[in-house]
Amino acid sequence: MKRTYLYFLFTTLFLISCSEEEKELDPGVAVLGKYVLEIKGSSFDLINSIDLKPGGNVVGAGIIQKSQESDDLGYNYYFTGTYTIKEDVISIFQESYFQVTEAGKLFEKRDQMTLVQTRSASSDYLIQSNFTELHYICPPNSICMDEMIFVKER
Repeated sequence: MKRTYLYFLFTTLFLISCSEEEKELDPGVAVLGKYVLEIKGSSFDLINSIDLKPGGNVVGAGIIQKSQESDDLGYNYYFTGTYTIKEDVISIFQESYFQVTEAGKLFEKRDQMTLVQTRSASSDYLIQSNFTELHYICPPNSICMDEMIFVKER
């Protein structure tokens, strides 16, 4: 009786441990969320964000803050668009791009910005660190000085 019970217990434990395989993340779901890149300045900081939404939609923005403070002063730019994922690269297409157009002005209210571009070529990012970072891929024949890494907000 004890042997039968032990055999049953070990078999059950074995089957349970085999059925709990490590589940792989679905890239289309795991990549969703807001990614941020902060560029610190002496007077102002630029908070760049990329917000990947379900259905392949994206919203991006550059928000200006006074250095050492967390209050948003206004937008430097923002865009709406779409994205695609192929293997470990995400391509973002800006459908509508708005920015400050007045010379010498760093920021503006969102509803006062000017549409300057519709439908752009893609900007590509390498998905890294288990979907917690987006690394900007510098296009061929371009000069990119610093590595741009967007980190996912938790």
